[in-house]
Amino acid sequence: MKFIKKILKIILSLLLISICGLLLLLEFQMYKPVIANSKKIADVENYAMKIDDELLDKDYKIIGLGEATHGNSEFQRLKLDVLKTLIRDNGVSAIAYEMGYGEGCIINDYINSQSDMRIEEVFSHISFSIYHTEEFKELIEWMREYNDNSLDSKLEFYGFDLQDPDEDLLFVRNYLSREEKHPEYINDFDLFINKNISFKSEEMNQIFNELSIIKEEIADYRVLRCIDNIFVAKELSQKENDLIAYSEYRDIKMKDNVLEISDHVGYPIMITGHNGHVGYAGSYTKTMGAYLKEEIGDEYFVIGTDYFKTECNINTGGKRKNHVSYSADPLAYQAKYLGEYYLNFNNIGDDLSKMVNQSMPTGSLGENWNFLNNLIVVSVRNNIAPNKMYDGMIYVYKASPLNLLEY
Repeated sequence: MKFIKKILKIILSLLLISICGLLLLLEFQMYKPVIANSKKIADVENYAMKIDDELLDKDYKIIGLGEATHGNSEFQRLKLDVLKTLIRDNGVSAIAYEMGYGEGCIINDYINSQSDMRIEEVFSHISFSIYHTEEFKELIEWMREYNDNSLDSKLEFYGFDLQDPDEDLLFVRNYLSREEKHPEYINDFDLFINKNISFKSEEMNQIFNELSIIKEEIADYRVLRCIDNIFVAKELSQKENDLIAYSEYRDIKMKDNVLEISDHVGYPIMITGHNGHVGYAGSYTKTMGAYLKEEIGDEYFVIGTDYFKTECNINTGGKRKNHVSYSADPLAYQAKYLGEYYLNFNNIGDDLSKMVNQSMPTGSLGENWNFLNNLIVVSVRNNIAPNKMYDGMIYVYKASPLNLLEY
């Protein structure tokens, strides 16, 4: 018996040693490139640009700006900085966000002073918590002030995502109320809006039938777009148990929304979302950016973003918490010397061009964090040539957490 216990202790000790060794190996793999890429690259400063420089080499129909994470202040703030530059230099007068179309309608009415809502109420209709920030509030208020002072063109705001259609249905409901149409439908809609009834429930069938009737009766563009997005959200919900199918369908339909917005607006627009949507390559599925490139070719230009070190505010078990991570991106490390800077990959020298044509680590965090993010490299960074993903990039050395609002 004592011999068996001794053998079990040895086995247990070996197992613990093996686990510790594996953890150390994973940590080594995680941080080895961070150390290796912490060095100055002399050629970068010759081509580094500031965000208020002319960012594009020619005119484009759609200009994308990505964010390496949803949870950093710098990437949220850059959206306004880039928008200002594109308005000045490229005739951009609309921005579309990775949020629901109905939410975008509410914001658009606010920035055009066509709504009685206060800013706090506007934010109560925004479902994605990453936008409940000082940075996003600054963008909205700046657009409103711009429109108030503009005698000519007005800025517009749109949403192109379709995961949360509550505000789309609320927009349709409020339209019916204003126009005094189909009061019996309004009660049905309120059931969904107030009780959060699943798309898969039988109660929704009646609502879909009513939406089909409304679509045949009205001509209001925004209401029709909201209805279309509700039906797409229904189809998306059927794929929620298959992550790859869900992601691919979502990106295809976001691409359709972006093109619809672009055609409706009729002039260059800026779109913004996660790098993994607006860029040309993602981790597992084809991206919205890749689909856009297929459809409009060189009329799409996308700018990615990256950090060397991030303290990212990210959903952790249902609560937003800050976590530190490293991209190990050697070009992002140069921001330590240059400050925040931009590279247009169409306007760089041969040596730097060769570099961005080669695979290198870049940071990529989604909207969920668990302990594996501390150990598994592919959960926090991609390894691909930058110019396979973007036409240019903005680099930040240290990215700080979101400045969350209290409402």
